[in-house]
Amino acid sequence: MNRLSTTWLVTLLSTLLSSLSFNASARILSVQGTNSPTKVSITSSARSQINWNVVEEPNAIGQAQISSTEGLFFGPSRENLLGRSSTLLSQTRALTRDMNTTFLFRESLVIPQSVIRNAMDRGFNEILYFRTFQDNPGGTSLGNFVTFSISSNNAVSQVTLRQIKMEFDNGQTSAIIASNSKLTANAIVSYQGSGLLEYRWEIASPPTTSGQPVFSPLMIRREFLMAGGQVTLNSPTLPTSIAGTYLLRLNVLPSDEQFNVPTLRYFVRSQINSNEQSTSETEIQTLTVSTPADGIKLTLQTQFVWQPISGAKAYQIEFYRQPLRQKLISQANDNMPITGVIVPSLQTSLTMKQVSTSHLQVGSSYFWRVIAIAENGEKIGASEFRSINY
Repeated sequence: MNRLSTTWLVTLLSTLLSSLSFNASARILSVQGTNSPTKVSITSSARSQINWNVVEEPNAIGQAQISSTEGLFFGPSRENLLGRSSTLLSQTRALTRDMNTTFLFRESLVIPQSVIRNAMDRGFNEILYFRTFQDNPGGTSLGNFVTFSISSNNAVSQVTLRQIKMEFDNGQTSAIIASNSKLTANAIVSYQGSGLLEYRWEIASPPTTSGQPVFSPLMIRREFLMAGGQVTLNSPTLPTSIAGTYLLRLNVLPSDEQFNVPTLRYFVRSQINSNEQSTSETEIQTLTVSTPADGIKLTLQTQFVWQPISGAKAYQIEFYRQPLRQKLISQANDNMPITGVIVPSLQTSLTMKQVSTSHLQVGSSYFWRVIAIAENGEKIGASEFRSINY
């Protein structure tokens, strides 16, 4: 065979072998992952080294490419997607006939704090990290996951509550509304440190509020708080279907008996029949107040005492910057009080520590009164205004 024929034959064989190597068929047999460390903290982003072992079974000699385009973060049930990692993993290796080939991928994974907080807000204590690997030219795919446990590192105890202020969505600390109206509240929490805050909105509905109130949970949530500051927690929509007095509170878990959590009250009016005569033009009754005297200095121990009147279903103590000219009920809605509190009709006294002082300024003078509220929410009685210094 001459030199030209030999050269042609070598070129032909090389072409055939090259063609064969890039058309080898194979399939992925297994995917296994090991991660270190396996725990993440809720206080910061986390890093972990993951070794992925992908076993490929060849059906012919040649080369195969194994790749994974992204990683996915899930909750323990693998139903809640928490986030993604866009890091591409890819590797090409030569295959040997009748011999499985193991592809080793070393992934340096960053678990964002947003993913960890998302998991904690949903009540998860684990995060699953999932990857799907595909081969070429075989076209098969297979995936697996590694597990990270979330370590609190005593994060709950790292949050120290300083103060909780509560108000309704209109900024007031008491409300009188029609039945089936929409009402929500906010809790402004001042705190120090960072970590996990678990809390529960609780409601006491009539008729229990006429005696010993019975609180039931409305919503339980977890929220991760960044380093010291202030956060506003929003309540769910509050019940307003039954007429009467409601009590709303925020219960921080675990409960701290030494921390004074304020309680909001609101009164739901019953529906007024259109055929009934409106009392808006009826002169209201005079409500007699016993203490405190006019012009005293207000302290948390100041006690307000008044005489009951017939037909009252609740009483409300109100604070104003200026006294109202009140002779008719229709004039009662001309101005809104800057703060106050509603109490059930069986109660005819309270101390100032039961009233929110968040809207009062030290060194200022105010005017206060007590009003009586009927079952339909109308004001049927009011005391004369008295001044008080804060």
